[in-house]
Amino acid sequence: MKLRFCLKKEWAHFSRTFRFAGVIIAAFAVVIVYPMLFKFTGVLMKELSEQVLSISMGSSGQDFFGGMTFGDMAEMYFDAGLMYSTTMASVFSITLLVFMLILGSAAGGEQKKRAMIIPLCSGLSTKHYVLAKFILYPLVCFADVFLSSMLCGALCNALFPNNTINAGLLVLSSALAGVYIVFAVCVFISLGICTSKPGVMAAVVFVVITITQTVLQMVEQNFGSIKYNPFSLVNLVSGEMLASPDFSLPDNTLNIALSVIISLAVSVIMSLLAIAVLNAKKINNREEKKPEF
Repeated sequence: MKLRFCLKKEWAHFSRTFRFAGVIIAAFAVVIVYPMLFKFTGVLMKELSEQVLSISMGSSGQDFFGGMTFGDMAEMYFDAGLMYSTTMASVFSITLLVFMLILGSAAGGEQKKRAMIIPLCSGLSTKHYVLAKFILYPLVCFADVFLSSMLCGALCNALFPNNTINAGLLVLSSALAGVYIVFAVCVFISLGICTSKPGVMAAVVFVVITITQTVLQMVEQNFGSIKYNPFSLVNLVSGEMLASPDFSLPDNTLNIALSVIISLAVSVIMSLLAIAVLNAKKINNREEKKPEF
């Protein structure tokens, strides 16, 4: 009952402002605009290969990077799985940054503005205050990313004729994308509440995640894939799961399961950390005034 009241308060704060619409628009805008741009680029490259450069699709011609012909490069823009994976890579970066900026008020912004209110006389506690945030916002972000990923797959299948996306893998990929976003959002909310500096933490989390992904990619290129971590979900969704026709789900089941479990476990740990830190803090909503002389 007490948790429900806190959830209602968070939902009212979230839905009656631009924040809810911003979260929805952020993900759906990316998954709609990017496939359209890729479609236009593919058509343009096909016209160039046939009319301007006189290079037919798939024929041998002038070599570009990696020994690919211009026709081979144009052919990539007709691959539904590859275009989906490329779009999802942008979803992970752009959407996550927008989410963190929008959720700054809930992730420590109230403490920073001295607007944090917990009616202890009604039986509510810091635990209820924090848990409501870790339930509502990650769930909304999960649903948003899941639905937008499904829409992205449907658009890619409709726009690109080659390597169409399997429905079962699309559902799994969308769920994994949602789990990763839940992990990242929980880390951000926890650090924002602990430091009362959501703006700084948004920048820190974004930079750290970007650097970590870059380092892991470099390590994987030299020493093989690194499994069983939240970033493995990103590599699967924006990499081989749908882009490669040779992807084998049974061979990756353990990696997927453990990566999901670890991501959710870290999310729970971050919520407990936020509760512990906020309990140890002295909440003071009074504005400090300097003495007048």
